[in-house]
Amino acid sequence: MPINKLLMFVAHHDDEVISCAGTIKKLADQGVEIVVVFATDGSTGVDHTNNFKENIVETRINESKKVAKFLGINKTIDWQVECQKFKNNSTNLHKAIKVIREEKPCLIITHDKSEKHRDHVSLSNIVREASWKASEDIMPELGVPYRVPDLWAFEVVDQLDRVDFCVDITDYIHIKLEAMKMYSSQEKVVSGIEKYIEGVSMSRGYLIGVNNAEAFKKNTFMPAEVFL
Repeated sequence: MPINKLLMFVAHHDDEVISCAGTIKKLADQGVEIVVVFATDGSTGVDHTNNFKENIVETRINESKKVAKFLGINKTIDWQVECQKFKNNSTNLHKAIKVIREEKPCLIITHDKSEKHRDHVSLSNIVREASWKASEDIMPELGVPYRVPDLWAFEVVDQLDRVDFCVDITDYIHIKLEAMKMYSSQEKVVSGIEKYIEGVSMSRGYLIGVNNAEAFKKNTFMPAEVFL
């Protein structure tokens, strides 16, 4: 099914770039509407220099706005849950259901539950459940029921255990690296991330016979409809 709207749920400001900035920009160039939800406030993303200690939340949100404009993201949503404390609870589940019903995406992409960061894992489980629950005729206060056509997982700094889809980003790898530089507050927090991004993109590119690619896997409880 053609994608006309993408909804991403990411734990932290920069996860959208590390995981799939190339795919985001490629879809934006094709006219796809893109919405990104940032679950946490990023408040613990302070390196030992303490240069950003006093305004790290504001800094990271502002960086994400610049990145969004650069990549062609149409809308960003900040839940601002305290970093390292995002939980799989009914409050966050209901927020996710509400966003899904309001945005009505053709595709949702989020973290994989196999990642090691607690925020990433909790968000992955929340989004998987919300993608299913959004279709049920319950909780009318959260909006009109909506069935999500498909749900994928991306990879951040934990590589996927299985790859179902690869997107060729050979023409966009330089844009992905430039977007990463815009998160200057995280330069020392994720030291060497540019080399990691290049290495993983080449590895994933090899799988489909191109120079650079980004990998995804199906991450849904529900089957996707096939049009034949």
